[in-house]
This record gives sequence, C-alpha cells and structure tokens, in this order.
Amino acid sequence: MTKGVEDDEAVEEMEEDLEISEAASPHRNISRVRDNGSVISSTYRQENNTGGNISRLDDRIDAKIRGAPAATTPGAIRSTTPPSSKGNNRSAALSSTVRSNVGAVRSQAPHASNVKASGRTSAVSSSVRQSAMNSAGIVDSARIVSAAVTETHVTPNVLEPIADVEDQKLHQQVDHHSDFNISEPVNYDDCDQNMLSPDIERFESHPYADAEENNDSQHNVIEAFVPSQVVEAIGVEVMGDEEEELKEEKAKFKKRAILATICLVVVCVAVVVPVSLTVFKKSETVVNVVTTTKTPTSSPSNMPSLMPSSSPTREAFTKSIDFIATYIKTNATGLLANNSTEALTEYEDKLRTDGTAQNYALKWITDEDTLGRSLNDTLWLQRYTVALIYFSLIEKSEWTHCGREQDTCTYGDKNWLSEFNECDWYGIQCDDDNKVIRGIKKISTVGSNGHLPDEIGLLSPSLIDFFWMREDLIDGTIPDAWTMLTSLERFNLGNLNMSGTWPTTFFKNTPLINTIYLQNNEFTGPISTEIGLLKELKSFLIRGNNFNDTLPTEIGQLSKMTELEVQMNNFEGMVPTELGNLKKLTKLNLANNNFSGPFPTGLYTLNKLSYINMKSNNFTGKLSDQVALIGNSSSSAQIWDLSNNKFEGNIPKEFSQIEELRKLNLVGNLFEGEVPDEICKKTGPLVSDLLGLQVSCDSVRCTCCFPSCFPSDLLETLTELPAQMDPDLLTYWKPKPELTTWAGEDRSAQNKAISWYHYDDPRSSAGNVTNPTQRIVLALLYYATTMEDNWTNSFNFLSSDDECNWTGITCVSGNVTEINLASNGLVGFLPRELQGLTELTSLNVTNNKISGQIPTNLGMLTALNTLSLNKNDFTGVFPNEICELPGSTLFQVDHAEVDCKDSCCDSC
Repeated sequence: MTKGVEDDEAVEEMEEDLEISEAASPHRNISRVRDNGSVISSTYRQENNTGGNISRLDDRIDAKIRGAPAATTPGAIRSTTPPSSKGNNRSAALSSTVRSNVGAVRSQAPHASNVKASGRTSAVSSSVRQSAMNSAGIVDSARIVSAAVTETHVTPNVLEPIADVEDQKLHQQVDHHSDFNISEPVNYDDCDQNMLSPDIERFESHPYADAEENNDSQHNVIEAFVPSQVVEAIGVEVMGDEEEELKEEKAKFKKRAILATICLVVVCVAVVVPVSLTVFKKSETVVNVVTTTKTPTSSPSNMPSLMPSSSPTREAFTKSIDFIATYIKTNATGLLANNSTEALTEYEDKLRTDGTAQNYALKWITDEDTLGRSLNDTLWLQRYTVALIYFSLIEKSEWTHCGREQDTCTYGDKNWLSEFNECDWYGIQCDDDNKVIRGIKKISTVGSNGHLPDEIGLLSPSLIDFFWMREDLIDGTIPDAWTMLTSLERFNLGNLNMSGTWPTTFFKNTPLINTIYLQNNEFTGPISTEIGLLKELKSFLIRGNNFNDTLPTEIGQLSKMTELEVQMNNFEGMVPTELGNLKKLTKLNLANNNFSGPFPTGLYTLNKLSYINMKSNNFTGKLSDQVALIGNSSSSAQIWDLSNNKFEGNIPKEFSQIEELRKLNLVGNLFEGEVPDEICKKTGPLVSDLLGLQVSCDSVRCTCCFPSCFPSDLLETLTELPAQMDPDLLTYWKPKPELTTWAGEDRSAQNKAISWYHYDDPRSSAGNVTNPTQRIVLALLYYATTMEDNWTNSFNFLSSDDECNWTGITCVSGNVTEINLASNGLVGFLPRELQGLTELTSLNVTNNKISGQIPTNLGMLTALNTLSLNKNDFTGVFPNEICELPGSTLFQVDHAEVDCKDSCCDSC
C-alpha cells in the first residue's frame, strides 16, 4: 500500500472515530472532541510527516466544535446529546493525555484568560500541537494554540484508566523524536505580535466571550477558542499553567492562614484579658458568696441563683447606669463626696465593675428580675436599693433564712429577691403606695454579714423606720448619705459590729427622728452639740460603744426626751445640770463611764424619773435628803443603782418616802452606819415591797438586805432540815401574812432571830457556837412569843451563855430535851421551826397567851411524849400528825378553842 493511501485510510479512520465520539457525547464532551482530534492530528503528523489530509481532519474537528460544516475557520459548538460508550474510550484517553501534558503559554496568549467557564472546570491556558515535519527529526516549527477548555460532567472513573495507557503511548511517540527541543525558554521578544492579533480580534468578537456564568451552567455550555493561525516557534519550553496556579493558590492559602491566625490571636486576647482582669478584681474585692450544696428536689426550683448567671442586655444595663447616675446627681448628692464629678464617675464605675454589690444588684434587676419594672416606674429605684441591701449583706455567706437560696421563708413572708413585690419580702413594710416605710424590721437569725450600703439614703423620703436588731456580722460606718433620710423617725442599728464617728450632718438633716438606738457597736468620738436640733427626739440609746468626751449641755434642749441611755461608753466630766430640763425623762442610765463630781442636783426636779443607773463611775459626796423628790409623782416602780462610786456618809432614810421604790443598790461606796429601819420596813417578799436592798455589808449593818448580808452558809443550814426555815422570813422584815396571826407586826421573828445571831450574839461573833440551828431556834421561840418584852422570867435568855443554860431549857449532851415556860407571860405564836429540836421530849407552855394554830410540824418530833398546850388561845383542829407520834402519853389542849374530836388529846 502506498504512503498516500495509508494516509487517506488513517484520516478516514480518524474521521470515523470523530463521528463515533460526536455521537456518543454531543452534550458533555465537546472539549474532548477537539482534544482528541488535535492529538490524533499531531500524532499522525509526527509519524507520517503528512499535512494535506490532516488539515482536512483539522477543519472537520473545528467544524464539529463550532457546530458548522467543515471549513478552514474553527468555531464553538454546544453539545446536546449524552455520551455513548461506543468508540469513546480512545478519544477520552487521548483527551486526558493531551490535558495532562499541555503547557501553559498564557503569557503568549493573554486573551485566553478572558474565557468564561461553568460547572467543575479545569482551566488550560494553551494546548500545543506539535508536528514533526520530516522523518529526519528536524522540527521546523511548533504550533501553539491558545484556548480555554471547559469540562462539564466528565466521568473520571471511566476516562482516567484509559488515559493512562494512551498517555504512555503518546509519550513513547514523542520521545521517539528526540531532536524536538523544548528545553530552551521562549524568547517572547522574538514573537511576531501580528501573528496573534487576528486570533485576539476573533476571540474578542466571539459570541460567547462575554456569556454569564449562570447561563453557561444552565446550558452545560463548553466554551473554547481555537485560533485560525498558528505561531511557530523554535525552542519553545512549555510551562505548566496548572503548576503556576497551584503555586499562586498555595501563596494565597498561606496568606489566608496567616491572616486567620492573627485574627484568632486577637480574638483570644480580647476574651482572655477581660476575663483575667475580672478574676483578678474578684480575688481582691469580690463579695465572697458561699453556696451550700443542697439535696436535689423532685421538681425544678424557681429560686434564682446566688448571683446573676448571665450578662444583662447591654443596652438595658447602660440605660440603668445612666438613670441612677442622673438621679444621684440631681436628687441624691449626699452619695457623692463633696458633690464632685469625680465621685459620680467613681460611683458609675462601681455599677460597672464585676464583683461589687452595686453591680450584682443592677445585673439582677436588669437581667433576672421577673417582676419586670421599667425605668419609668417610680418604684424601680426602690427595688434596686432593697436588692442592693441584700447583696451588701451576703459578702461572706448566704442568709440562713429568707434569702434567695431558701425554698421558703420560715417566717411566713416572701424570700428576698423573689418574683414578688419587695414589700412582701421578709422584714419589709410598705405604705399603701408600696413605698418602704420600714426598711428592715427585726430581721433575726438570717445570718447576715457584710455591710449596710450608702444607697439606703435613696429610700428617702418614704423611709421612716430603719430597724435592725440582730447580733450579726454587719460592719461599716454610718455614711453621710444616710442624712438624706429626711423623713426618718426611728433609727435602730443595735447589736451589730458597726464603727466610726457620728456623721456631722446627721442631726441637722433628720429633724423628725424620735428614736436613736445604736447599742452594742463600736462607734467612737463625741456627741455633736447639734443633737439639740432633734426637737422630736424621745429616746437616745447608745450604750455599749466607745463614745467619749462630755455629754453636751444641748441635750437639755430636748424637752420631749423620755429615755437617755449612754452607759458603757467613755464619757467623762460632770453630768450637765441642764438634764433638769428634761421634765418628761423617766429613764436615765449613765453607768460604766468616767463621770465625776457630786450627785447631779438637776435630777432632784425630775419627779417622773423612775429609773436611775449611775453605777461604776467616779461620783463623790453625800446624798441629799432631797432624793425623795425624785420620781415622787411617778406611779412606776422605782429602781436606783448608785453602786461602785465614792458616795459617803449615812444612807438617807428619805429613801423610804419613795413610794414605789423596788430596788436600791448602794454597794461599793463609802457609806457607814446601818440601813435605817424606815427603809427595812419597806422590804418584803411581795411585788409591792422593796425587793432588793444592797449595801456594802462590811461597812453598813443591814438586817433586811437582799441579797442578804447574812452568811450564805448559815442561810443554807437554816433553810434545810431539820429546821427548814423560810428564806424570805429570814431575809426580809415583813413576814408572810399567812404565817402571822396578829396585826401591826412589821418584822418577822425569823429575821430578828438570825439578825441577833449574826450581829448581836457575842458567842456567835466569837465563833463559839456548837449547834447554830439549835441556838437560833430557841432565839426564834423567844422573838415569836415576846411582844414588848412581856416575858415574866427571861433571865439569861439570849445571853452569851450556852443556850442549855437559858431559863426553862434542859439539855442532854448539848441537845435540848425539855422546854418548860409555863405561866411565863408568853404572847405570840408557837413557831413551826421547833421541829429543828430533834431531841425534844417535853414541851410545856401551859397558862400563857399563845395564839394561832398548833403547828403540824410538831409531828416531826419523834421523841416527843408530852405536849401541854392548854390554857392558851390556840384555835383550829388538833393535828393528827401529833396523834400519830410513837410513844405519846400526854397531850393537853383547851377544848373550848381547839377541836379535839376524834383526836388523841388526854385533856381538853
């Protein structure tokens, strides 16, 4: 077969392949048609050095691509039929091979970069058709074709294996022509730009050059540009455009990675730094809230967390800060030191700073409070202030009752920070307009700790009662801001741990206050002379602090004062005589200070004063007989305590003229003599008696004092068996009415007997008494049956001799066994304490004037066998206890006065 015939057959064979490929993939693989044809054409040129027939094939390929009849001018086509497997393998492989070996010459054909593609694309800047012009291997020229090939919906798993095989064959064919030199770079300066210009013009005028991407995608369009002329160059080095793009993509990716890293670092810094600062601030100033672990409940709890759990809406939070700052600047400058702008800024910082009570309260009301009051609500600020009080009082731990952590309030009201109106929270009392009129009332056992905030002043003008009485761990001072409480009437901060000095403007700005109660704190400094401005003040109670200096005389201007208690401080100097102006004063307590000087003469005019406590000071001098003028118009019980001073002289008997005198303590002074009988006559066991009279028993004789001046061990002996004396009858002068049978007796026989033994018995004073009970019982018998010394024979009775030697007394071994006082003028009663003479066998008091009932206690004298009571004035019934005594032989009484029926009497 001749060379020309072979060429024709080869061309025909390629045409058949092209037709098969066209039929198989008109819609999707137009680019492969062109690629296949180009490769086949190039391959056959290299092998056969043919050109004529091949040009026909080129024209047909271009025509197929452009959708026009075969011609010399190529174009673009749109494929509309799906691919077929028949006859497509080779063309697909050749297409893949060409694509994998195409070099990039975009710089030589810049117009190719303007081609638009759709779908999944692989941009190829140029494709090279290489023709071997002769078998000697001399390469005359290289044909460079600039085009943009767009692949759409190619099936990789079908094409790639075939492409690998064909690619190897093509490489073998190319390698065969080793004289084709592509190692030298292209000298672009040598290029004839005129050779490219027609192609550029044709590309720019191409109907699809400016097609929109979305239109291409919708029609599966594959746009390509094939130049009508070829540029032949010797020594062209084909550079892969894909490799350049890969480098560019890597560079872009590297830039993006660096930028992303920088952004990530910036974000981390923006997050970590504020958090770190917050933690640092909290470590120094944050309220340390201790939350106890609770047993899980069966249902979710509605109680909020201890502190706000999420950040409030920034806009609402900022508006709230602006609202509070504006209000303070306009209406509450007392919160600002010197009313300065710096102080306002500092306060705003407190609202913004995490960990402050102000910040917690503001977060709660703007972010968590379900009541939902707006800033336009006049009660919004009140609710914020009450919440702030709560957060200020849980610095160290949560409340044990009625706080936000408890399920219920054990005292019946609502928990603090609950969804209810703050007027329903425990301890809050409001008026009909829901305005707080009692800030905190008697909150007890809630376990508060922390401090009371300055912002309590914001409750003005509604707050009239601030009452907190609980031994809690509340510290801090009375801030100047509280002077804004211009309607305040009652101010009670007793039993806390507060300190500092008294605000200088407090008295000036609270003219309506009537009660100040600050007991048991650590306040210091003097009391301002401006206290005289409190014209409504009735009670001034500041005991248990460290106030000092003198009492200001201006206190005398408080004409409505009823209570003045300044005890347990460090006041000194003389008590102002101006206190005599307090005509309504009923209670005065100056105890435990360093007051000095004589008894305040101004007090003698206070006829309503019922309580005077001046103990533990340095008062000196004698007491005037005018003491009876103090409280003489008062119907209240009188209590006087002048103990532990340096008063001297005799105790004025005029104390007895104070009708309601109940206690008189004169211990620890320099008094002398004895307590006047007039005073002792007021002593007794009844509530209407002088229940407590105390003196220094080592310097003053007192037979009626209680606690008693009698030795405690003696009292203990007498009140126990066998005598069992009544302690009240031993101590007081007044006997119990049920134990006496005569009128006009103002001192008990028991008190007389023990008084004689303690103060007047020489034998007792000498410590020479063997049986005190026996000696005192016989003395009691004497005092009980003696009125105006009426005994006929009292020889040696109550003398310093042993009681066994007294008249009518018989003893055996020092124990009294017989008493015989018959016909001896005894008048009085037979004391029941005779039971203390346990060895007594005979008692004879016949023919006397003893009255009253026969004591049943005589039935305890188990040795008694003779009892002669006849010819007296006894009444009542003869006791069966006596009849039951073992060994009794003779019991005698007067039948006319004593009921002897069914008794054991031998003579009635």
